[in-house]
Amino acid sequence: MPTRVVITGATGMLGQHLFRVFSGNPEYEVYAISRTGAHIPADRHIQLDMTDTVQLRKAMLALKPEIIIYAAAQVNVDLCEKDKDYAYALHVTAAKVLSELPFVKSFVYISSDAVFDGQRGNYVEKDSCNPLNYYATTKMLAEQELMKRSSDVYVIRVNIYGFHATLGTSLFEWAWSALQEGQKITGFDNVYFNPLYVGTLARLILELVEKKIKKGVYHFGTSDTLSKYDFLLSIANAFNFDRSLLQKTPLDQSKFKAPRPLNTTLCTNKIVAARIRMPAFEEGMAELVNDFKKNFANEYNF
Repeated sequence: MPTRVVITGATGMLGQHLFRVFSGNPEYEVYAISRTGAHIPADRHIQLDMTDTVQLRKAMLALKPEIIIYAAAQVNVDLCEKDKDYAYALHVTAAKVLSELPFVKSFVYISSDAVFDGQRGNYVEKDSCNPLNYYATTKMLAEQELMKRSSDVYVIRVNIYGFHATLGTSLFEWAWSALQEGQKITGFDNVYFNPLYVGTLARLILELVEKKIKKGVYHFGTSDTLSKYDFLLSIANAFNFDRSLLQKTPLDQSKFKAPRPLNTTLCTNKIVAARIRMPAFEEGMAELVNDFKKNFANEYNF
């Protein structure tokens, strides 16, 4: 019998890759939870609002999955600041409800590098969290709840990039769309991270589960560090856009409702020691370019 897997937030950037990667392995019977069912077979889709915990628990009691991957999130930091109740319900309460189900043997929670204040970077798993905004606060609170309630939990802190089936407003999608239209954009040269492409992360999560790595908190990220400006520059280079459209600027916190940390780079020594390799940034960007061109081949002239 295949192992039953549930992926939350399955129509998001990461969720769609998780669904594809796990569904491609005959050892798993994969179901997806999301508010819409785009690109998910009807017989594998559970359409509900994650914050409706009564319906959520009911659906899980019917399925009884052994693995749950919690990729549902409100990633708009300013919206989380505006609607704190929803952010808490989605990031903390719903995750806690699912992690407490007795038949779940592995619960994978996607957290964030933003749980750190960004004062120094190269954070290790044991470093103290000090979130600067409510989005990050809910991620930290979820981590705390999950780790004290269950020994079957993986917490993955990571920063991701990618694209949706229909172009959205993530950092990559915003930059690609602007550069493709010949618009000038600015990149922060004092904000540093080591992000993973969502396609890469999905495969690494499958590897984590299959190798039965010891449960706990892990940092995932590329083996190298770059600024947000460097990230935009890599997009311009990869798609042969005019690099003169890019301008450097330092982050001005006054322009945001919620403050942003400046250096959230993560040290990945712990997960690498567990025999899971973290790629260089250019590997992930090359994979993104290939996936992007396949996905939008009929809409753009590549």
